[in-house]
Amino acid sequence: SDLEATLDLSKGGVSNAVINSFKARTQGTTLNLSGRADDLLGDMHIDAALSGSLPLEDAKPMLPDSLPLNAKGHADLDLKANFRLSQLSDMDLDKMLASGTIKLKNLDVTYDSLHAVAPRLDIALQLPAKQHVGKMADAHLTGGGLRVEMPGTSATLDHPDINVGVNNLIKEQIAAVFEVK
Repeated sequence: SDLEATLDLSKGGVSNAVINSFKARTQGTTLNLSGRADDLLGDMHIDAALSGSLPLEDAKPMLPDSLPLNAKGHADLDLKANFRLSQLSDMDLDKMLASGTIKLKNLDVTYDSLHAVAPRLDIALQLPAKQHVGKMADAHLTGGGLRVEMPGTSATLDHPDINVGVNNLIKEQIAAVFEVK
């Protein structure tokens, strides 16, 4: 790890940290973080990049318990974010800036009554949404062999090219606009 911090504990003092490189590894997960955090003792402002690789099962503890989601597979991440700690703790996702890609392999996910499988699926994310005005986030999905099943319906896309405008990523009910090319 390579980081520097300046701490000023006096009243009104400003503290910050520059993270040139922070690496974490568990059995199947590798994460690399870089960026900076300002106002460490107040409403921290974070401008960071996260890359890494993880089994999707390892992400489950980071999601709300009320979210009816089960996922298997593997994800390679390349994400950037700029936000305040208060925005994260209040889940004001529409005020945060984030972008990047998630490359999924051997995806097998169930969300409520929706089930999807794909050997490979790439997701480009943008928060807040730029393409779908009024939505919280944009996602562009591409890949191969996507199969989606819902009660009474199923579809297979050999080469999916899907744009999605998502209303809320963490609520129990997600409202989305889909454009399949």
